[in-house]
Amino acid sequence: MKLGLYLFGDGMRLGQIGELAAAAEAAGLESVWTGEYWHSGFQVAAAIARATTSVRIGTGIVQAFPRTPLMTALEAMDVDDLADGRLILGLGPQVRRYNERLHGIEYGRPVQRMREYVQALRSLGALAEGRSPTMPPGEYYGFDLTGFTRPVPAVRQAIPIYLSAVRPAMTRLAGECADGLVGHPMSSQKDFDSYAEWLAEGAARSGRDVSEIEHVQFIICSVAADEAQARREAAQQIALYAATQTYAYRLEQLGFGDERSAIRYAYQARDLTSMARAVSDPVIDAFAVAGTPDQVRTDLLDRARPSHTVILAPPTYGLTADRVTELTRDLIGAFDQR
Repeated sequence: MKLGLYLFGDGMRLGQIGELAAAAEAAGLESVWTGEYWHSGFQVAAAIARATTSVRIGTGIVQAFPRTPLMTALEAMDVDDLADGRLILGLGPQVRRYNERLHGIEYGRPVQRMREYVQALRSLGALAEGRSPTMPPGEYYGFDLTGFTRPVPAVRQAIPIYLSAVRPAMTRLAGECADGLVGHPMSSQKDFDSYAEWLAEGAARSGRDVSEIEHVQFIICSVAADEAQARREAAQQIALYAATQTYAYRLEQLGFGDERSAIRYAYQARDLTSMARAVSDPVIDAFAVAGTPDQVRTDLLDRARPSHTVILAPPTYGLTADRVTELTRDLIGAFDQR
């Protein structure tokens, strides 16, 4: 099992994120991942690249649809240059609301759109070889870059593309055409089984060996000297995800419908304390590992699958940047490989 760290970074300066990434690398963690909301995911990945020398660097995830495939390809090649060939390009569609409200763009049919997006990125890989790519128009994407060549040599010919997924169709698409799957932090053991099933189905569609597709699984990990504090902070993160309809079914499929309703009610009132209180102990145990360093180490080994690349995802929702930094350093220390 490979072990990595998630540095979401909201509320932090890029230099602070780089310092945490360097600490994770020094502790022997295999990869460092970042997401995207109040920072550009590519800028954070670049900061991690500058602060490290050996860890793989993953975007988990950057939002695909607000960017054209060409812009994504160029940004990815630039970060891969800084990282000397260590980037994993993790992409996701995000939810409809973020695309339409935050970016003002049509969401469309996300699976077909992402399929074409990956096809476009594969075609744009020709830029790394000094060629001018073209792609016939599809439902969403198409381009003709005849005469357009990138003068900067690429570090390598292809950057691995991973897709984030929650539902079956996008997971099957990852199996069909991506190099890896990024499993959402709001995942239970039942969801791990579903990912494996759907990923295999997608791989079979294109005649691929599913074992060649890396499953990167984010797991909410909350650590503190005080077990109660660690569990409360994990509950806040779970509550954030559970308040979103996209992930709510994951509580309901385990019989936590009452908790889901209470979380949603508190979220609408913007009552963080009540949101966390509505997350029962069984819900915490289903979706997170939380407790003292010794407890978290033991629980993670029980929860993780040997075939996964496990990414330690510290909670951030409702926490100050100082507390996230402290928690992240404690988490690194708990899994120090030296």
